[in-house]
Amino acid sequence: MVAKALSGAGAPREIVKPGNSLLVPSQLIEDGQRLLFFGDMGTSTGFDIFTMPIAGGTPVPIVQGPLTDVEPQVSPDGRWIAYSTTDTTGNYDLFVQPFPPTGQKWQVSTAGGRQPMWRRDGRELYFVTNTGRFYAVDVSPGPSFQYGPPHVLFDMPSITVSVRNSYVPSKDGKRFLVNKLLDTAVLPINVVVNWAATTEK
Repeated sequence: MVAKALSGAGAPREIVKPGNSLLVPSQLIEDGQRLLFFGDMGTSTGFDIFTMPIAGGTPVPIVQGPLTDVEPQVSPDGRWIAYSTTDTTGNYDLFVQPFPPTGQKWQVSTAGGRQPMWRRDGRELYFVTNTGRFYAVDVSPGPSFQYGPPHVLFDMPSITVSVRNSYVPSKDGKRFLVNKLLDTAVLPINVVVNWAATTEK
């Protein structure tokens, strides 16, 4: 995994060696001083969630379970981290836990959940499912994580097997930029030979 200045100046700088595994950057946190990412660091637990200084250093595990923990997003106030995991059901579901971790966690989704994203004010949490449903969850401010049941906003055929989110919410949560899965069927091309003869009377 490398970092490079947006100005284009300087060469790319390696911040963590991926080895033979896939490491996926998710978010810059703590005023851009730390990188939140997920990947397989060669441990027996497979894909886990880590942070590390953007300047380089040792990755610190944040979510490390027996199965697959992916797609983390820290809330705008820096207090909570949402992520998708196969930890309890064998399928992907959405969980939230304190950040940094305390041992507490809450299952937010009820029928699968991938690709969490927070509204800019942290009062709403979004996610998608493998069935193409797009959900929102109301989040109440307070000393503990308080949330309502997921409610469907719309159907969104999306690429949930991707390691990148298929959407980005606007800061007010009223619009979404969506990378939608389209019908990829290719229409046949008909070639007419000797077409001029068809115009003769």
